[in-house]
Amino acid sequence: MRNPTLILKDLLRECYGAARLADGLPSAFRLCTDYIWLRCCRLGGCSLSNRIRQVYLKGGTVLQYRLNEGDLQGIREVWVDECYQLPSQVKPETLVDLGGNIGLTSIWLARKYALKQHIIVEADFENAALLRRNLTANRVNAIVIEAAVGPHDGEAQFASNNRSNIGQVVGPDAGRNTVTVPMVSMSTVLLRLSPGQTVDLLKLDIEGGEEPLMRGSLEWLSLVRFIIAELHPPDVDCAFVVAAIESTEMVHHPSDSLFHGSMTCFERVGS
Repeated sequence: MRNPTLILKDLLRECYGAARLADGLPSAFRLCTDYIWLRCCRLGGCSLSNRIRQVYLKGGTVLQYRLNEGDLQGIREVWVDECYQLPSQVKPETLVDLGGNIGLTSIWLARKYALKQHIIVEADFENAALLRRNLTANRVNAIVIEAAVGPHDGEAQFASNNRSNIGQVVGPDAGRNTVTVPMVSMSTVLLRLSPGQTVDLLKLDIEGGEEPLMRGSLEWLSLVRFIIAELHPPDVDCAFVVAAIESTEMVHHPSDSLFHGSMTCFERVGS
């Protein structure tokens, strides 16, 4: 069991972040009580209800999320901790979000930057439904592709659970409940770009799918200027993924190297 002092420290950070972000006491109270309930469930082994919640954040943002660990973790990471902060020289107009989940990152980036084109790929149909609702509520105009992303077009077996943020493509012999979903290659995804358009920012968080993706053709990476990624050891060979991206003349910036708290990034210098 984790140190109770650390648990309390994390909870205070979450509640402070909720109070800072929320537009009004009702939304602040809802977020804080949800985080308290999450911590209680972790300690007591109870389960969360997965029911839909809605909060209003300062700046006119409306977020719908489910009362489960994955959605609450996503709000903390993206909106409280701002884990998708970019270096000052990166000012994207075009975003491709691989692993869009319920739209938390896409909406955060849309609020921060004047995105002109926005493509989101999400395989979990329940996540995608809530993603669309969040995009509509926040007037974020984006193309949503309901599919897994991989090295080729076709179909894949996809497994998820009530965590909501750890769904992943699995093999046919995975031995657990799966559903068949479309799989799209990056070449197919990038066909949705406007003619002559490149990708200023690629957000990569596909729960282990990054290695199979990088074992396919990498010609599409020539259109990408900056990548912010969450890699998933031990599910993937991270050294291979890094080397594959570097082979396309992108520079690797390990986590914490650009600034404190920065995620793993890759940059096409001089583009």
